[in-house]
Amino acid sequence: MVCNSDNNEVAATISRRYQSPTLLSLQLARHVLTQNESTRDGGEELETCKDYQEFLSTLNASENASQLIPDDAQARERQFKILAQFLSDIKPYFDKTILLTSPREGHDLFLESLAFLENEMSRGQFFGGSTPNFLDFGVFPYIDKIGKWIPEFEPRECIKLHTWKNLMRAHPTVTSVMTSQHISQADEDAFKQMYIKELQTK
Repeated sequence: MVCNSDNNEVAATISRRYQSPTLLSLQLARHVLTQNESTRDGGEELETCKDYQEFLSTLNASENASQLIPDDAQARERQFKILAQFLSDIKPYFDKTILLTSPREGHDLFLESLAFLENEMSRGQFFGGSTPNFLDFGVFPYIDKIGKWIPEFEPRECIKLHTWKNLMRAHPTVTSVMTSQHISQADEDAFKQMYIKELQTK
């Protein structure tokens, strides 16, 4: 028989390891910046940001922006719009998929909404082109949960996005930051329950 103290210790360990998708976006982007000697210092303002969009707004105004944000104004504007649309129009379907048991209210609509991102993948291996950038890191922590928190893509569903998801999972930045790439499904299920609690408290 497992005693309550053991259960509490397991729960505390899981809680310490849990990383919300928003926090993961921040950590991925910050990791890229800290790998560069010239930007390792002087990032105090970026370190205090708690929201990914706040972080990007601060970064966009700094001299370190080019590591994650396109120099080309047109590409930069387009990618910021894509991220904004993902967070405002697609993420809510992701959240409903996590919360609801009705496939039509959540998962089906989430998959349909991903056609928008699938169409954008024609521009390169990553949204950032040959390497991931702020858009990849902003979207990936949610798409990564496909096959972990929610059903995996069917063979003919979102083929480009599925390939991108696997490329991102293998990318050095992701493997360095995201502990979820090396944990059991039981822990993933526990993390999902923590995310559900976050959603229910909003």
